[in-house]
Amino acid sequence: MRNIVNQLEKFTVLRTIFYLAFGILILMNPQLVFKSVIYIIAGYLAILGLINLFQAIRESKNESLFGYEFITGVMLLLFALIVLIFAKAIVSFLPIMLGILIVLNGLMQLSNASGGIKEVNPRYRISIYVYCGLLVAAGILLIFNPFKTVLVVFRIFGGILVFMGISELAHFFLQKKVN
Repeated sequence: MRNIVNQLEKFTVLRTIFYLAFGILILMNPQLVFKSVIYIIAGYLAILGLINLFQAIRESKNESLFGYEFITGVMLLLFALIVLIFAKAIVSFLPIMLGILIVLNGLMQLSNASGGIKEVNPRYRISIYVYCGLLVAAGILLIFNPFKTVLVVFRIFGGILVFMGISELAHFFLQKKVN
């Protein structure tokens, strides 16, 4: 049981490091991160497509070339091309998806906090609820995007990630103190 708790604590620290690093990078250069995300997704799809095509060619000695791997490889390469062609549309949709993810994260944090609230010192209960409320509010702000540019919204997302990283780190140390 203690081993499982240690694993979860390690993931908390890794998640916190990711939030802080990615959030600071977004705050410093949102345009670079935004463009990089599109190319990383397209590159990932293209690499998977090529791997499937090579497997299809290797398997063609035993079976037909136009099997599952070949079709999957071609489809993944087409998806990579579509991602590159429609990058602007994907970029404009990204803040909405990020907002939805932040709202869901806030609601899950609230659910987790409500379930384990008896274990937490009463002084810290309000901060957990405020944190969850801020996450939900920030996610809703990203969903409805009242700002004119996507980069401003993305920079706000970076700030939210930094805030989430700091909050989770504080919660991690408070939880260790309670235990």
